[in-house]
Amino acid sequence: MKQTDRDRMITDYLHKCGYYIYHNSPGGQSQTQILLYLLKEGKVSQKELQEHMKIQSGSVSEVITKLENKGFIQRERDDADRRRVTVSLTKAGKNCAEHRKNSGSHEICYPLLTEEQKDQLIQLLELTAEGWRQTE
Repeated sequence: MKQTDRDRMITDYLHKCGYYIYHNSPGGQSQTQILLYLLKEGKVSQKELQEHMKIQSGSVSEVITKLENKGFIQRERDDADRRRVTVSLTKAGKNCAEHRKNSGSHEICYPLLTEEQKDQLIQLLELTAEGWRQTE
């Protein structure tokens, strides 16, 4: 097999793995990130969430609406500045965030790998990431 074919295969498999992890994390990666951020920070503005997530305001709004519909978060207008919307966890949202924080939710993604193979994969990915950092 040629080097370019091998590199293309590696890239393709990394892409597929990333896609799977992103789309199969409980409740979606963005929802989990927001829940965990709110668990850590408490009440924050929607703008602060957008900046933390590094995504567009419409995308943050969409995820917040989904979490709100599930009863995990609540939105409130700031009394001092009616343009400012704050977001915080409900009791159910706090419970959900605690569960996701403690659950090791990505275990299911690697059911066919032994512990030794997982250690080898970690080493290979660390080496790959280091190589990318050196080329930046």
